[in-house]
Amino acid sequence: MQRIAQTKQQIQNRLADSHSAVMVMFVGMAAMMTYFSMYASRKPFSAATYSSVDQLIFSLDYKTLLVITQVIGYALSKFIGIKLIAEMPANKRIQTILIMMGIAQLALIAFALIPTPWNILAIFFNGLPLGFIWGLVFAYLEGRRVSEALGVILGVSLIFSSGVVKSIGRYLLLEWQIPDVWMPAAMGFLFLPLLLISVFALSCSPQPTKEDQALRQSRITMNFSERLNFFGTYWFGLLLLVASYVIFTSLREFIDNFSPEIFTRLGYESSSIVYTSTILPVTVAVMVLMLGLMFIKNNLIALHLNSTLALLGFITIALSTIAFQLDYMSGLLWMTLLQMGIYAGFMPFNCLLFDRLMAATPTLGNAGFLMYIADSSGYLGSVVIMLYRALSNVQLDWVDFIVDLSLTFSIVGAAFLLMSMSYFHWTLTKQKIAFSTSSNGYKGLS
Repeated sequence: MQRIAQTKQQIQNRLADSHSAVMVMFVGMAAMMTYFSMYASRKPFSAATYSSVDQLIFSLDYKTLLVITQVIGYALSKFIGIKLIAEMPANKRIQTILIMMGIAQLALIAFALIPTPWNILAIFFNGLPLGFIWGLVFAYLEGRRVSEALGVILGVSLIFSSGVVKSIGRYLLLEWQIPDVWMPAAMGFLFLPLLLISVFALSCSPQPTKEDQALRQSRITMNFSERLNFFGTYWFGLLLLVASYVIFTSLREFIDNFSPEIFTRLGYESSSIVYTSTILPVTVAVMVLMLGLMFIKNNLIALHLNSTLALLGFITIALSTIAFQLDYMSGLLWMTLLQMGIYAGFMPFNCLLFDRLMAATPTLGNAGFLMYIADSSGYLGSVVIMLYRALSNVQLDWVDFIVDLSLTFSIVGAAFLLMSMSYFHWTLTKQKIAFSTSSNGYKGLS
């Protein structure tokens, strides 16, 4: 253990003294691979259709109930994370990540061992600990002048991880003939070495510099009264942002969890790489758009640009869906553009938007609790959408349901974002004027 601690300290010192590009690549890749490893425990089960299990429970088929159960556990962890992530000491993050991942893997083993349909409960305990991982990882990235670059690298895992692990999951099912109940646990073991290496590398992240703190505010833990005061100050704009994020999350989760059924309906049933082939273009496009925000020093302008990117996401969702309905594009191209629009909004919320919002205010704290307020609401919304479709008296086609959902949500979400942009521009500009006349002042909008 002493040798490991010494190695960690040496790497940390070298990163602190190295060029910022070296630090960005090292820390960013460590964060990305850590979160990628988490997806190997969370998403593979959705690559299977479980068509051999024909039980209906409360009028829900087995696959739908699995998805809903895991998302409920995941959403519950987001509610708990509002407190846990905001108050988590830096020296406890790594061991918490390993403990949570260990619990999730044990739950996957239980899923394979417990007979259906009772193994559904194991999926709940798989989702419950995994919801904390994002906040624990992002805590190493926020509050830096290069947070955009780090966030983009981490955000890549948000986009491609699910598609990649599901493609691997389908390969294990089709080529290795691993039973569908054992495939998720097999994926977890397969990615265990990568997890351990990535978590160690993440623990070597250097602390934010004084320049980082000057540009993005110091990031400290926040107790309940501090969180309540912040939310009370900006509640209207935050509710609009959260509502927009609920829409992005609901669309993303539904498409992500039921992509085998959707692609089958579109005529791509036999392909195991279709998930990755639609995600790779999305990854490149969104990365290029977001990376440019790193060069914007004014936090309010950067906040508006993040919101504008999300707004363009809603426009992309609407236009691509209309084009698909009019037979102007194939199902594969539609799914690619649809996911591009979703991630154009989903990534700013998870990586940069709340970080810039925190930096634009005079409040010292961290962006973690804001992300977890949005996440908990988003995943709760996704459960409502899945229950609505599953329990509807009308048999809804997978593709028709996505079309209706996309058109309605994109219009409503765009309106929410436009109102939030107006609110924060007026409120934060007013605060800047007030603080500039005081003896203290602040640099949040610089």
